Amino acid sequence: MGAAGTASWAYERKGQIKLAKKAASEEQLFDVALGAGAEDIADEGEEWLVTTPGVELDVVRKALEEAKIEVKSAQLAMIAKNLVSITGRDADLVTRLVENLDDHDDVQNIWSNFDLSDEEIARLSGG
Repeated sequence: MGAAGTASWAYERKGQIKLAKKAASEEQLFDVALGAGAEDIADEGEEWLVTTPGVELDVVRKALEEAKIEVKSAQLAMIAKNLVSITGRDADLVTRLVENLDDHDDVQNIWSNFDLSDEEIARLSGG
């Protein structure tokens, strides 16, 4: 294991705000969130994901709330600068490690830079 911060060069601190799809239209989000400093808005199926610079998280969250757009969650996240695709045995090992870390009482967040294809996810889930 490395010392604290040894892998920080591979990540960027970003704000992530999740909203229910019904909370706002895409046009409304563009106007409010991007106008307040958000970097991106992504359609995540049942939710919108608004990405901000880390220092702008609270500003964008407050702008959304002032516009009467209900925020489900807002948090700082470490987003990988480059993703590494993994398959086979490596995918098995990494997903087992993440599951074990997630089950540990002292672990609050897990940030990673691995990427699994849809086929690999199906294989791992037995589908």
